[in-house]
Amino acid sequence: MRAKPKVFRDAHAEDGNPALVIEIYDGEYSGDLSVLTDLCSVEGSARAYDRPPYSTLEEVHKILDLCEKRYSAPLPQSSLLTVVIGRKGAGPLVRLDVYAKNGQASASVLSNTEPRWDTGAICYLPEDNVINIVRKLLAST
Repeated sequence: MRAKPKVFRDAHAEDGNPALVIEIYDGEYSGDLSVLTDLCSVEGSARAYDRPPYSTLEEVHKILDLCEKRYSAPLPQSSLLTVVIGRKGAGPLVRLDVYAKNGQASASVLSNTEPRWDTGAICYLPEDNVINIVRKLLAST
C-alpha cells in the first residue's frame, strides 16, 4: 500500500479551518483556469465526532460522497478534466489532471509541497458524472 501524499495526510479539517472547495473543469490546465469550462464547484466541510479529525483526503471523500448522493453533476465533456482542491480563501492544496476515456480514468496529482504522483487507473460507467469519476479516483489512492 502506497503512503498517502503529505498534502492530504497532514492537513486536518479542524473547527478553525475554512471549508474545502473542489472545482472541476473541462479541459487540460495550461497555466490559466479562466480558459477552461467550469463544470462543477463544491464547497463544504465535514467534521468527525468521537474520533480524531478527518484528514483533508478523508474530508474530500465525505464531501464528494454527500454530493454524489444528493446532487446531480454534468457528465465529462471531453477526455481531460482539471480538478482543483483547496481551502476557501487559502488557495489550492492540490490539482488533479485527469484523463478519462472509454470507461477508464487516471490522474496526475500535483501540489506545491510534494512531488507529482499518478493515481492508478479506475473504471467508470458511461452514466458516471464528473463527481463520480473524481470520487473513484481519490478512493483509489
